[in-house]
Amino acid sequence: MPHLSRRARERVVEIDSELPIMKLLPERFHDSVLNPEGVIAMGIAENALMTPVFTEYIEKNMRLHADHFKYHLTARRGHAHSTEDALPEYINDTFHPRIPVTRQNSVVGPGVGSLIGEFCWQVCDDGEAFMITAPFYGGFQPDCQYPSRTKLVVVDVPPEIDPLSKDAIPYLEQTIEKSKVNGPTIRGVILCNPHNPLGRVYPEESIVAYASLAEKYDLHLLVDEIYGNQVYPSSLVPNPPPFVSALAMDLPMLAKCDPARIHVVAGPSKDFGASGLRIGILISQHNPEIIKLLDSATMLNAIPGPTDAIFAAAINDKEWRDWFLEESRRRISEAYEVIVTWCNLHQIPIFPSYAGQFAVMDLAKILERFGEDKAMAEKKEALTFAMLKAGVLIVPTGQDQSPTRYRIVFVRPKEIIELALYRLEAAFGLSK
Repeated sequence: MPHLSRRARERVVEIDSELPIMKLLPERFHDSVLNPEGVIAMGIAENALMTPVFTEYIEKNMRLHADHFKYHLTARRGHAHSTEDALPEYINDTFHPRIPVTRQNSVVGPGVGSLIGEFCWQVCDDGEAFMITAPFYGGFQPDCQYPSRTKLVVVDVPPEIDPLSKDAIPYLEQTIEKSKVNGPTIRGVILCNPHNPLGRVYPEESIVAYASLAEKYDLHLLVDEIYGNQVYPSSLVPNPPPFVSALAMDLPMLAKCDPARIHVVAGPSKDFGASGLRIGILISQHNPEIIKLLDSATMLNAIPGPTDAIFAAAINDKEWRDWFLEESRRRISEAYEVIVTWCNLHQIPIFPSYAGQFAVMDLAKILERFGEDKAMAEKKEALTFAMLKAGVLIVPTGQDQSPTRYRIVFVRPKEIIELALYRLEAAFGLSK
């Protein structure tokens, strides 16, 4: 066989360990017309509730011109109303930062995951690490690992401790102290707010505690706020606490932390049901060196011209944009109630969520149906096989202290949600 680099050989092993949902061939996915018997993947966070509305708007209001098909650098000349100009204003209008976001303290790139990967490449040497508490969004692992080869050290917090509370901080500290002896070197910590997969926001005191931790141990604090515009009420949490961006917090609260350590990533693709249009923004208001490095890194890896045109049209139309975001929250809330009702019907524990596009269920009793004497990994494998056979798939929450928790993405049209739940009933062996 022709030679492969050591990092490529390591990457092959990583690919083999990916979740089943990442291995499904495109032709296996459900389509109401083209493939009605296909697998309904309820583990991919795409807001299909609002995609038709966004599509209709763009068809009527977006215009492409010749420069949108040029290299990004030359296309920027003479066109002031690009997404690079509009996206900072979008963050200012929706996240209310104390210091305005500008093109000078932010970088727009092809997706939040891509920006996280570039950020890790800039701040970590080969084999160094970021920390994150469990459970966590599984995509952070490949974002960090490829191409920068940054490790992701997962911190297990005891089940009785809320991982979003400041009570989780001592467990992060323990991990840092152990890493000083056994490695790897920790360079930063990732905080996902609102949390994926738990669907809740971090209290402000927790964010302050994270900032203090970063200062104490000379770390970067990278805050992923991509679901910040998706907090909604539900029957389980009728008055959800508001999302507060790290950019909006009182500076005196964070005064003990060098603000150059704090970086925020966000973006409109999740808000507008357009995950396939890769676009994100990294904001570092007090670290011009990071901005300079990332700006250079994204120069030849910029967002495509048509994506630029689409989002510039949508987020510059502030009246329509604000209506859209509010309507999205309303529809997300309605869809969540379908999941709550179904879980209550089948006595499946569901954890109260009020942010993002996913709910967490405890399938302990369901997993027992797949062999009381089997190891947990075997039960999960058998459950996955049963779900795929039934034409539906949800996934575990990640490296979780509660291994029986699964995440279901519910932002789908009602008829798709109901079909997916019907198939889950078949896979779980539940009565109708």
